[in-house]
Amino acid sequence: EVHGVVSFYHHFRSEAPGRHVLRLCRAEACQAMGARAIEAHVRRRLGIGYNETSADGRITLEPVYCLGNCACAPSAMLDEQVHGRLSLEAVDRLLDGCGEVA
Repeated sequence: EVHGVVSFYHHFRSEAPGRHVLRLCRAEACQAMGARAIEAHVRRRLGIGYNETSADGRITLEPVYCLGNCACAPSAMLDEQVHGRLSLEAVDRLLDGCGEVA
């Protein structure tokens, strides 16, 4: 029963997340504005997929299906702060701010 609840709700975890949690929006507006390229870049840079944590334990990557920031797409949330109009360079700055080494 517990496993059913933990696995159903995305904010429940069976393992601790990284020090920082980066949620990339995968909703339609963000996809239309280039979120797939950002997703590929982040996954390549961190060497992880969704719902995984970087080897150094700094960043957990999660998908989210709308941040309510559609007018500023593509968007992401880093540690509960929403960032919009993202570019590859902007995402790199966010990751650099987490102390993640490229």
